Amino acid sequence: MGELLARLRVCLRRGTPPVNENVFMHGDLYVDIAKRLVTVAGKEVQLTPHEYELLLVLVKNAGKVITHHNLLKEVWGNGFENDFHLLHVNVSNLRRKIEQILPVQFTLSVNPALATD
Repeated sequence: MGELLARLRVCLRRGTPPVNENVFMHGDLYVDIAKRLVTVAGKEVQLTPHEYELLLVLVKNAGKVITHHNLLKEVWGNGFENDFHLLHVNVSNLRRKIEQILPVQFTLSVNPALATD
């Protein structure tokens, strides 16, 4: 995430306008929020609704600290804030689906984050 934010800052300094606020691109990862489409290296990744929402929250909060509690509440709603196993299982599934195409690194600790190498 740090690398992504650094690249975004460079683009902003250069005056390069964002492509589209409904599109997130980083390396070979492409998320079209309006179309609910996720591709990695040009190949579509089939995600469950919760996996997609999890990825979307991480993308929208790039570079921000997100606690387990807040991430669980954002994706699953009230009543799931303490179900850390649910979060770990879904992050693992999301990682597995994306890594089939492109190696990525998820950091899931105090602040879940998404970063590509």
